[in-house]
Formats: sequence, C-alpha cells, structure tokens
Amino acid sequence: MILTSKNLLNLTFSRLTVISGPKIEIRKNTNRKIFLWEAKCSCGSSDRYYNSFNLQKGVTKSCGCHYKELVKTMNLRYNEYEVIPDPTGAYVLVKLTQNQYTMCGVDEWFRVLINHKWCALKHRKNGFYVATSIITNGKHKTTHMHRMIYSVTDSKVFVDHKNHDTLDNRKNNIRIAIAGRNQQNALKRKNNTSGYIGVHWHISYKRWVANIHYKHKRIHLGSFFDLTEAAKNRDLYTLFYYKEFSVLNFPELIEEYKEKLKTIEQEAKNGQT
Repeated sequence: MILTSKNLLNLTFSRLTVISGPKIEIRKNTNRKIFLWEAKCSCGSSDRYYNSFNLQKGVTKSCGCHYKELVKTMNLRYNEYEVIPDPTGAYVLVKLTQNQYTMCGVDEWFRVLINHKWCALKHRKNGFYVATSIITNGKHKTTHMHRMIYSVTDSKVFVDHKNHDTLDNRKNNIRIAIAGRNQQNALKRKNNTSGYIGVHWHISYKRWVANIHYKHKRIHLGSFFDLTEAAKNRDLYTLFYYKEFSVLNFPELIEEYKEKLKTIEQEAKNGQT
C-alpha cells in the first residue's frame, strides 16, 4: 500500500520533481486528508501542486505537456492516401479507421486536410462521418471534414452531402444549407410504413395522404387512393418548395416533374397555390 503521507521532497516522478510541501487539504465530502506537493515539470512550466497519491501511483506524470505531445504525435501520423484520376476530375482517396475510406478534392486535401489525422466516426443514423480532433484553447474539439472544407465553425450553419454519402467529401457533393432544407434532405425514416417519403395511410380517410414540411409548417398535399400517385405528388411539391435540396421518391422521373412544375409555378404566380 502506498502511504500518501510519505516524504516526497526532492523525489522525481517521470517529468515532475518535488520542490516543496506537503500542503494538506481536507475533502469536503469525506473529510479525508489530501497531501499536495509542489513540483516542477521538466518542460519549464509554472510550478503547481499535485496529489501525493497520484504522483506515487504514476497517474500524474507531467504538467500536461506529455499528453499534448502525444496528441501532436498522433496528428502527425497522417492518413494513407492516393490521388485517383477521374474523367470528372481527379480526387484523393483517403484511408480512415474502421476499414473506411473517404473521397475529397485534390486542392482541399493538399491545402488543408492533409495536416490532420482523419478517422471514421460512427453515426447512429447515417453510417460514418469523417472527423478529426483539434485542440482549441487547450480543449479537444471534434471537427468534421465536410465542415472544414467550407471553413464552417458556426454550429447553427448546416453543411450536408447532396448524395447522402457522408464519405464522399468532394466539394461538388457538399453544400451549405439552412436548417429546414437540411432536414428536407433527410432520407426515409425507419418508422415509415408506406415505403415512400412524405406519404402515410390515413385510417379515417382510407386513403394515402401526402404532405411536406416547409418553414416549420406541415403542408397537406392531398389524399389519394393510389400510393404511387401520392408519392409522385409529394415529389412534385418538394421540388417546388426545396428546389435542388429535394430528396425524391422517384428521382428517375425528374424530367417529367419539371414539365408539371411549370404549371404549378404559374399557378403560384397567379395566387392559386
């Protein structure tokens, strides 16, 4: 058993050398005595008091400089990467943790991203996000790659992936969106019973009901006997309200929707929508 009252004066524990003490403090909740010794760290930082038990047990090894050096070393262990030629534009394929890979632009990689150690961070809904840890004011903060590419630090500003592939961090797949539009870009919910986004069965009507949310309001789009028609109607008005931020049930019908959209836009101008 380690005796916390042992004389530690002039002893060295890893990077800490005891120079004075002890100073005794009483814990309020247990009334136990705590022996604190003033120690000097080999890095030259200001002298501080350390718990006697932690020093002898090896829990405290430095003023904190040792941990900072470890983090810095980890960040210097850059990810393995490869520049991939592509007809639409070359991109960088980056190896992450958890056997995952991400894609990003060549310019963004060599300009900013290469200076950080990136890992695959499991998300409860959308698979993996690409993240790194940055020290700001002595504190670690998790930063996502897609936000760093656009230099977005404000948590109120949303940045999303157009194709929902959170490992595709090429700049042409990332966009800044307002909160409502970011939510509209969400995929079908797990509790969805119709199989289509924005469509549900109404027990009283005995029909399929289509609706969307816009500016924190729920907009009723009508009720339908045919499930497919309800889903298409939802797609049409999603395009009307959300434009390029829309997530469609039938993306292959986009050209057909554009033709019908002209009629809806004209009706809106005439005050009918």
